[in-house]
Amino acid sequence: MNPQPPSRAPRRRNRRPRQASESNILTGGSLDYKPEYMTLAVSAANNTSASSAFALPVLRNFSSGNGSRAQIVEVIKVLVEFPEIYAAAAAYSDLRFHLSTKNHGTTATTLADPDTFLSVGLQSYFATSGNAIAQSHQSFDFTDGMGNGILIATDNIYAQLSNVATGQTISVSAKVIYRIYSASVTEYIGIVQSQQ
Repeated sequence: MNPQPPSRAPRRRNRRPRQASESNILTGGSLDYKPEYMTLAVSAANNTSASSAFALPVLRNFSSGNGSRAQIVEVIKVLVEFPEIYAAAAAYSDLRFHLSTKNHGTTATTLADPDTFLSVGLQSYFATSGNAIAQSHQSFDFTDGMGNGILIATDNIYAQLSNVATGQTISVSAKVIYRIYSASVTEYIGIVQSQQ
């Protein structure tokens, strides 16, 4: 009868603490790593300002099942398109496009307003009627060096266009590139209070 070899105690392994994945850190746990986009458009008649509201595609759910966290939008990039403009008369024209977290209606906003996070201007001088400005495309990157964008915790964002001395109704379009970020209750409340 062959004797059994002595049993060995199981070897203990030193386990390092599990590190959060890059996508988990970047998105606050939503894991929505790949960006999406939404389209905005606003029109304003000559010498007026107009605003349009756009609902953000997020869920407000602070149930214990998701760790008392809420979805908010992280804006990564905004693409803005100004149309080609033909002068109706000799004039200095000024177009201002803004994105904000508050509805300013027909009152022209500026970047000095704490709720405005994008301000784009297009100015020109028309020497005579019939002069034109070519269509303009502009891109704005809101990320830092680590790929983090700016967080928007309101239910809507507002696009405003101020149209001065173009002699016509102007429409401006934009694409907002975003991803969903999962925020804690404290973080959510703090951001909302600062943006309303």
